[in-house]
Amino acid sequence: MSQPDEHQQSLLQAAKNGDDDALGELIENFRPLLRADAQRTLRDIQGRVDASDVVQMTWWSAFRAFPRFTGDVDAFVGWLRKIHERNLQDAVRDQNGTKRNGDRGPFETGTQCSSGDDE
Repeated sequence: MSQPDEHQQSLLQAAKNGDDDALGELIENFRPLLRADAQRTLRDIQGRVDASDVVQMTWWSAFRAFPRFTGDVDAFVGWLRKIHERNLQDAVRDQNGTKRNGDRGPFETGTQCSSGDDE
């Protein structure tokens, strides 16, 4: 991902101040990236799991977990991708009939983080 622009930084700050529309717009900025990741990961099970469904799950997971996020835009991208990665893993597991390790639900994203590496 390229350097975060001022608009993304202002959206993140507004979202941290409680602006849900700013958070939605910020997440939407990364939808093409998330969709490409989902299509690549799910190519073997396409037809059974739609990439856009997993992207939407990630959108809602991030929206719900955002109050615990404390990082900057670069950390946000890593955090969002980690949430997406977990949702993709869940989708693959569900289709393969395997169980998840741990007791985390499909929309849980872990603990508060300040950088993309913490999540």
